[in-house]
Formats: sequence, C-alpha cells, structure tokens
Amino acid sequence: MKITADTGNRKGVPMYILKGHTDPAWGMAFSPDGQTLATCSRDGTVRLWQTNSGAPQRILKHADIVWDVAFSPDRQTLAASMTNNGTVQLWQVASGESLHVLEAFSSVGPVAFSLDGQTLASGSYEGFVQLWHVTDGHLMRTLKNRSGAVMSLAFSPDGQILASGLEDDTILLWHVTDDKPPVVLQGAADSVWSVAFSPNGQILASGSADRTVRLWQVDGPPCIH
Repeated sequence: MKITADTGNRKGVPMYILKGHTDPAWGMAFSPDGQTLATCSRDGTVRLWQTNSGAPQRILKHADIVWDVAFSPDRQTLAASMTNNGTVQLWQVASGESLHVLEAFSSVGPVAFSLDGQTLASGSYEGFVQLWHVTDGHLMRTLKNRSGAVMSLAFSPDGQILASGLEDDTILLWHVTDDKPPVVLQGAADSVWSVAFSPNGQILASGSADRTVRLWQVDGPPCIH
C-alpha cells in the first residue's frame, strides 16, 4: 500500500493517491460523517481509508469480485455486493465483523441503504431488485424490472420511493410500501449508470452512457433538463 500526499494548494492536484488494490477499483463510498472512504475492487477486497490522512484502516476480504459498497446512515454497517456469487455481505465497520451474508441472485450489482438505515436494496443483472431488512438480514420483497440489468439504485430521502437505473435506457420509480407498478422514466439513449435524489426528494438526477445527465421531476412532467 502506498500513499502519496500533496501539501500544496494547487488547483486540480489530489490530496492523496491511495494505492493498494491489485485490480481496478469499481466502487467507492464515503461514510456519512466523511471520515472514512470505502473502495471495492475486482481483487475481492474492500478497503477502508481515513480521509483526513489517507491512511488505511481495514481490509475486508471477499471470495469474489466486489462491485459496489454502501454505508448505512449511522456509519455502523457497510454493505458490499459480489458480482458473480450472488451475495451481499454486511460488515460491522468498527470491528470488521461479518454481520450477514444475503443470498441474492447469481449476479449482484448496486446496493443502497434507505435513509433510516432499516432497509437495504440490491440490484441484479437479471433485472430484479431485492429489499432486505438490515437488522436480521431477511428478504422483505422482490421487485421485478421490465427488462435489463439494474445498473444503479437510490432511495428518496423519505424512503418511500426507490429509483432503479436500467441497462435498457429506462429508470423505474418504485413505491416501496405498496404493490403499485413502477413509474417509468424514458429519455436516455443508453444504460443509466447512476441515479441520485435531491435533498428534498423532488428532483432525480440520472447519468447515462449516452453522455448526458438528466434532471427529472419526481411528481409532475418528467424530464426537465
């Protein structure tokens, strides 16, 4: 592991270059307090770094490629999805202890916590989204997408809506507490790799492989910019 620090104030120069993964790093997430950065990689590890110094905190080893990571809102739990073996592992951040191994589908991509930290969503390349109870790890609900792999997930701030960006160029808005069919947002010309809600939950941003970022009204006319 190597840390390169830059102490100057030059614009565009990184504070730290964090080196340690032996394969490409595919996902990363800051803890809610901004003190820890989690990175995951094809090398089967999740690495935790101190953001104020760049120093490594912990290495969490997995049996498969790790595609995505997410912190719970209270920073106590870290979720890591494994692409090929179809599992999501929940870790206790402070101790590095494994809390639960969630048996999902044959391939798992994005993961996202609800704002209250009680629910974890995981998306699969088979087109499913699964909702898990974080405390005991049981499966609460499975949502079936129309088609296409799930590339991105995000909960609205109130936890009532889950947005899923799909490989087939669409975004689905699910009402997680009922069985209503999802609202379908169309307009992108390629896979939707990222989705994020505004703090008030009224606007959804999406990033697509078609080189566009789109802003959508959650209630009202869809694409606004």
